[in-house]
Amino acid sequence: MYLEQGYKVAGVNACPVLRQCAGRTARHAVVKATWEPIREPAQNVPKEVMEDFEARKAGLKPLKLAKDNRARPDQSKSNMDKQGFQMPIHDKEISAFQHEPSLPRLITIEPNDTVNPDQDIKPMFKYVISMSWKDQCIKETMANVYNPSGKLCGSMTMHRLHILYSAFRHSQLHQPDTHKQYGHLDFPTAIARLLNRYTNKASDGSKKSKLANQCTTPDRYMQAFKDGLSVTSERFASPLNFNPNITCYFSMCAEDALFGANFDAYSVKWTGASQVNPEYEAVAMEKAMRWAILSAEEATEPVLTTFELPW
Repeated sequence: MYLEQGYKVAGVNACPVLRQCAGRTARHAVVKATWEPIREPAQNVPKEVMEDFEARKAGLKPLKLAKDNRARPDQSKSNMDKQGFQMPIHDKEISAFQHEPSLPRLITIEPNDTVNPDQDIKPMFKYVISMSWKDQCIKETMANVYNPSGKLCGSMTMHRLHILYSAFRHSQLHQPDTHKQYGHLDFPTAIARLLNRYTNKASDGSKKSKLANQCTTPDRYMQAFKDGLSVTSERFASPLNFNPNITCYFSMCAEDALFGANFDAYSVKWTGASQVNPEYEAVAMEKAMRWAILSAEEATEPVLTTFELPW
């Protein structure tokens, strides 16, 4: 063990004391070994190594703390107070402030402030759109929309994003007054506001629309309606699900005009050939049916209204 730690035997001598303790049976086995560190002769060490060692040794000086007899400015404070400002919890004024009745009205906790480390990004201080990996469920590349604080507002397919960008640019060129009305929003901000409008609940907790009942008509059906029935209008759609091959669509939000939508299907008489896919609620479907009949009765030209209703 001593050899492994850099020692060598300096001498071996008989030890009468140890022999007396061990007894006669020890005979000559009880001896005293003296160990000493193994030192490499200086002449065996390269000259440049020794010079470097001596230079380093000469440059080392013992550290000495400078003596300062001045008292610390915070010497009278406790260890906690020395670390910085601490809220005086037991202070009477603070206690009264904490029990102020109007205090809860000054604090608002928004559910959208929840941090999701798997989805959120660092704050960009503006609305941004970022492309993400393909969604495993729908097998399409997705576009994520983030608010200025870096939190995820929502997602959509890149295919739908391209459709909305084309509609947005078209309305900028042909409906400048509409964009002026909403403050000339840039495209990412308009997309973020669009996603916020079509959430299931409004800010007051009431439902805006039963989006689960607002189904999207498959593209092949819409193409069949267009080719076989000359359909040119969608009466109940949104920027998130309108068919780009149909020249006209109506939505439930006025701001959707930024994406080429017409506001409120019930604001006009239904003329020409149109497709109707209302919410799958008895009241909504009956209202749509009555409006179609009344529009046809007052029309001076042929009217064709194609309904999609659950069986």
